[in-house]
Amino acid sequence: MPQPRKIPVYPLLEYGPEAAQGAPFFIGRFEDSTRRVPKRLRLHRHDFHEVFWLNGRGHFFSDFQDYSIVSPTLVFVSPGQVHSWVPEPALEGPMACFTQAFYDGAEPPPSSLLRLPFWYSTEGPPLLSVPPIEANQMDALWNDLAAEAAAREEDREEMLRLRFHLLLLTAARFYRRAKPESPVATRRTQAIVHQFRMALETHFCHLRSVSDYAKLLKVTSGHLSEAVLHHSGRTAGELIRDRLLLEAQRLLVHSSLNVAEIAISLQFEDPSYFSRFFRRSTGTSPGEFRDWFLEKYPS
Repeated sequence: MPQPRKIPVYPLLEYGPEAAQGAPFFIGRFEDSTRRVPKRLRLHRHDFHEVFWLNGRGHFFSDFQDYSIVSPTLVFVSPGQVHSWVPEPALEGPMACFTQAFYDGAEPPPSSLLRLPFWYSTEGPPLLSVPPIEANQMDALWNDLAAEAAAREEDREEMLRLRFHLLLLTAARFYRRAKPESPVATRRTQAIVHQFRMALETHFCHLRSVSDYAKLLKVTSGHLSEAVLHHSGRTAGELIRDRLLLEAQRLLVHSSLNVAEIAISLQFEDPSYFSRFFRRSTGTSPGEFRDWFLEKYPS
């Protein structure tokens, strides 16, 4: 009996010198990325988001669906999605890889990122062909983003975040206008994963178990676990812990709360339990993480 194929997960740090230094985003070009690391054309996953603005022709495979790319096209890759590329000659264009933490910055939850219609979408495909007038607008937004990435100004990360928000919000407007229809909308398991992600954004502080979310979504724990594992390659419990850890890291670097106050705000039983959770997840204490980040990224 054939064994299940292990799908590789490629980290953001592989995407260039800046990403390797821990930056939560990467701006580059599709053709340079795939030429430098051809394995990115084959089936793989990421634990971050990607968006591509491509000209040319080719095929994009995502979670058991094959999509034709017809120039110009926006392509959106959500964390955990198994995807691959079959580019025809001259398929090229800018791309951005980024974490939810980068997109959110200091904004409080729930994250507005997951309200955009193309992440974990159950209502349409993860790509959009853009007509000429809108394509000109999208070209200008990508050019502005690339120029800001190259500027190296003191407020560069915040400016990148603002420009990127504008780019994705504009893409969402185009996407909603098109109202693409797809059989993906009938995939119940993918709908459950999307609902779980959205519920996690709202309830991560006080709902900590898979059974809590299963009850909220009116499915069994087994069904939820199976759906999440199938579509993300990770367990629902891991995603719950990761979201709580993300919020802890945000509070450590974007607030003046001490560790005990952060533990209370995240509804941990006591600060020592929170510190053990944080060290188990990151290998460092909350205080060490805060010191490291503020030294590496001084305001």
